[in-house]
Amino acid sequence: MIRTLSLIALLSLAAACVSTNVGSNVNGLKDNDGKDFVHQETKVVALHWFFGIGDPIVEDASFENAVNEFTSAAAADGRKQSRISSSDTTTWWWVFPPFSFIVTPITARVAGDVR
Repeated sequence: MIRTLSLIALLSLAAACVSTNVGSNVNGLKDNDGKDFVHQETKVVALHWFFGIGDPIVEDASFENAVNEFTSAAAADGRKQSRISSSDTTTWWWVFPPFSFIVTPITARVAGDVR
């Protein structure tokens, strides 16, 4: 029982994570409109209930929230426009069965150009 509670606590701490990376060295290249840009990637790691179908427990790795985090980070960096080029969401239900069937880790990633 203590091991299970410890694992839950550890996963909860590790799961509450949103990170954004920005690549600004584009060697003088311009976007399709001829304007300067940087490439940004935002990752969200969360725990959801029941194979990811249920509500979030810690953080929210839904696609909508990942896009919100992406655009919030861009706006906080002073960017006014974004063009999302790729995104994905992965449900990690198979990582710690049967525990992960109930409390499921999910990752979401959104990447694109911002200016």
